[in-house]
Amino acid sequence: MQTTFEQICKENYSRIFKYILAATGNKEQTENLTQEVFYIALKKGDRFLQHDIPEAFLYKTAKNLVLEYFRKSKKYITEELDENISLPQSDVFNLICQQYDDRVNIEAYRHKVLDMLSVEDRQLYDAHYKDRLPMREISKNMQMTETAIRMRYVRLRKRIRHLIKQLQLSDF
Repeated sequence: MQTTFEQICKENYSRIFKYILAATGNKEQTENLTQEVFYIALKKGDRFLQHDIPEAFLYKTAKNLVLEYFRKSKKYITEELDENISLPQSDVFNLICQQYDDRVNIEAYRHKVLDMLSVEDRQLYDAHYKDRLPMREISKNMQMTETAIRMRYVRLRKRIRHLIKQLQLSDF
């Protein structure tokens, strides 16, 4: 007996809704995205029903729609930032980091601290500070997502601040 589209919808609607709600935290947007998931499945018709695991298709579609929602939201935030300070979002990140870095005398700690970093951290440090590569290029070179590189960079900065404090080279 083949499962019908209606059966799949009834069995999975609340799970997909909860999945999207957990990701977005916005009930109205969740309702819209959930409807979009099932609309896409409906448009696929028999191809959807013949899918090996129709539920997996629904979750994958939901995930893609949530990612698209966040991309659009990020674009909106970038445009909003551009109006206020005339910088794209990636430049804002670098500007904030630079302002924080300006409080530290780099020459006072560079060699001591850099010698204490792991090889991977040193590569990230060199790529960003020495070679002045953008995060996007660093992520390509290290074969990681840009988000993962940004997170590693945040952790690296935290580690460097800790080492500076440990060596008593700064008071922050």
